[in-house]
Amino acid sequence: MKTTTAPRIVTRVLLVAVVTALAFWAGGKVKAFNPQPDPPGKAALSLHDGELLRVNVSNLPPGPCAVQASFFDAEGMMIGDAQERRLMPGHSSFFDVFFQAGVAPFRHVRVELRSLPRGCATSNMQLMDMETGKTLAIYAGTPAM
Repeated sequence: MKTTTAPRIVTRVLLVAVVTALAFWAGGKVKAFNPQPDPPGKAALSLHDGELLRVNVSNLPPGPCAVQASFFDAEGMMIGDAQERRLMPGHSSFFDVFFQAGVAPFRHVRVELRSLPRGCATSNMQLMDMETGKTLAIYAGTPAM
């Protein structure tokens, strides 16, 4: 039978202590990463005469999804009524708001989207010229609501 000498025991204890200390030290350096971007802020967009803002929404499977869109002006007043679309898995739809010049040369518009169940859809916004149908800008999609 072998006997373990004191220096070997001390060496093993020190080795375990060093490995444990390194594990805790490295653990403090690890940071979590969320690959999903934060939802956008509620900034208003400016629509000019003859421009259309189209909000595209797509359902993320597995189940059906209801998406409601509301449009607000710069004073927080709702433009028209809230609109709702019921989407089957993998289906898409859109909501439109446009501006025809009257007293003012442009109108600020803020979009508010809600989905049920929460997070079941993605969205993006497309600014278009109503006369030509040309896309002027696309605002990248984010998880909706």
